[in-house]
Amino acid sequence: MDGNTITSAIRSLITRDDLNRALALLGEHLQNHHLLDEVIIQSAKLKDLDKNVRMGLTVLDQQILIKNKIRKDVLDIVREFEIVQKLEENSYKELIKIEPNSSKGDSILAIEEIKAKKDIELKANQEKSSIKVKGIESQEGKVKIDINQK
Repeated sequence: MDGNTITSAIRSLITRDDLNRALALLGEHLQNHHLLDEVIIQSAKLKDLDKNVRMGLTVLDQQILIKNKIRKDVLDIVREFEIVQKLEENSYKELIKIEPNSSKGDSILAIEEIKAKKDIELKANQEKSSIKVKGIESQEGKVKIDINQK
């Protein structure tokens, strides 16, 4: 199964409220991946919720809130997995360095910055231009790129 098929299947399972199978499928395809830990954590949360429901320890409102939070977190993992896959397909694998303490938004923006820099340098190379990226700055979701041209 390719990445798009996997993520589509996972989204479909989430839509049908089959979080256990969605997490199992995601976990299978994230072996040796930094996102696997997040999948394990979400699986544990879901098992705790199921246990508390069986024992009658949570009220319906809490169950709904917790399950919705798990759904959102799993979809965030799927989105990050898609971004990493797209970058790997575009030969940026060696550039992906996600800091363990950074937020997902920061990680995604850092990856986008790296991709933007590489795209500009590649295009300049193809056009035999002497453009060199000096720096990249991110503000409010926008990337500003400072270049040198000789």
